[in-house]
Amino acid sequence: MKSQGLKVFLSYATRDGKFGQALRIELEKGGFEVWDPAAQLTPGDNWALEVGKALKDAEAMVVLLSPAALVSDHVKREIDFALSEPRFKGRLIPVVIRPVKEIPWILETLHVIRIDTDPERGSRRVLEALKRVGSTSAMAGVALTSREREIAQLVATGATNREIAKRLFVSEATVRAHLAALFKKFGQGRDVHSAVNLAATGATTREIAKKLSVTERTVKARLAEIFKGLGERRDARSTIA
Repeated sequence: MKSQGLKVFLSYATRDGKFGQALRIELEKGGFEVWDPAAQLTPGDNWALEVGKALKDAEAMVVLLSPAALVSDHVKREIDFALSEPRFKGRLIPVVIRPVKEIPWILETLHVIRIDTDPERGSRRVLEALKRVGSTSAMAGVALTSREREIAQLVATGATNREIAKRLFVSEATVRAHLAALFKKFGQGRDVHSAVNLAATGATTREIAKKLSVTERTVKARLAEIFKGLGERRDARSTIA
């Protein structure tokens, strides 16, 4: 499945293939582009080469831990690769899918998700963890113009389009245009981006919540994620009134 979402490398032991493929489907439904060896590779492929390419392209890794995974050479290699790559910092997500006697100490230092006791709830937690990584990824390296940053900083304080326009001596239409340009730089995809794109049109948080079939509180939380990434502090008020 092709997607414009975060590129996720899914690592698991061959014996855990059924679980891995089920999780891949859930992650793809959540808007992520998942590289799963069972889905992407065929017997005639150069597996080492293709895995290497996938690791190079990946923006995050989900590794499924089980007794089989802990003795799997390829899972160990993939974990080692992620741990040695600075770009995977905060983007390696260990997921326990079967009871294990002991988790490698270096993985214990990360946020381990246990899915072995409650698969449904565990899958949701994996999705949530990747969404947090995705929102950070979308904000990384974004270059804003001086006016976009100025407007973003005002929005981060809870100012409305009208208040920003008055403060900067411009029209509300100009403010909306700058917001649209700013949000476009964050890309498209999951709810957080849908929310900000709607906000850029001048929609209220209530209208956005209705459009996305979520609560207004959720909308505010998603918008807060964007402005947190700009290094600004904001209150819990609606960003667009």
